[in-house]
Amino acid sequence: MRQVRVKLEANEHDIECDLLFTAASVPHREPPNIMHDDGHLIMHTSRFTQLGYWEGYFSIDGERTEVKKAYAIRDKSWGVRPVGEPQGGAPGLLNDEPGVYWVWNPVNWGDVCTQMGTFEDRDGHPTQVSADLLPLYANPQDIPEGEEPGITKMTEVKHKLSWNKGTRLASGGEMNFSDKNGNNYDYTLEPLQKFHMLGIGYNHFEWGHAYWKGELETGREEWNLDEINPLDYQFIHTHQVVRATMGDKVGMGTLETIVIGRHEPSGFKDFFDGAE
Repeated sequence: MRQVRVKLEANEHDIECDLLFTAASVPHREPPNIMHDDGHLIMHTSRFTQLGYWEGYFSIDGERTEVKKAYAIRDKSWGVRPVGEPQGGAPGLLNDEPGVYWVWNPVNWGDVCTQMGTFEDRDGHPTQVSADLLPLYANPQDIPEGEEPGITKMTEVKHKLSWNKGTRLASGGEMNFSDKNGNNYDYTLEPLQKFHMLGIGYNHFEWGHAYWKGELETGREEWNLDEINPLDYQFIHTHQVVRATMGDKVGMGTLETIVIGRHEPSGFKDFFDGAE
């Protein structure tokens, strides 16, 4: 898993690419995501996250963009997740207050990377939280096999996000980590560019994950981002490219957020109300 090539040849959708991911870290496995509903296990997934760089090109409608050692973060999850076609039988009773709060933030600091993720309940109490610091490698052949021996696990993980008015899109954030030796890792996040997860199937009503479309079906869809409703269920799940600042260190990373339902620390009171 030191290199992964993604190639899409000419097709009727006028989208092409030939991109090579070269790893700079181990594929680091995060804690499993486990959720129940009325006694039913509805989520039990594992995921690894790996940092690296992209090289190559992509082309849309004939407009070609060259990619030269662009920051790259890839992840892969597997297991049980409440997506796709619903299971048969009686539905869950939904005794618990519905909603989800998820924040995920891997950052490339040049020589090391930090990886953080958390689920919280409606009152802001973490139901899952973790953060780790891992070394980065200039030569992918130096990346060790298996888990990273140089990992630093955080024993305290806190975060605070701000939100763009009238949306659930983060406008910035603060991360505060501590390791077992008392070292602190405090940094701020500045969003630079957003990406709607709808584009890769999350919350998509037709091309959502685990919907059977046949052996080989492709499609192309476009949205005018100036006209969408940012509180629409389909557009509320986002990734943002962020600049991270920790003292005199500057890093680049991803901030993933999805908040549906009430979340007391964020000031969200309803299912889809925006920030005040």
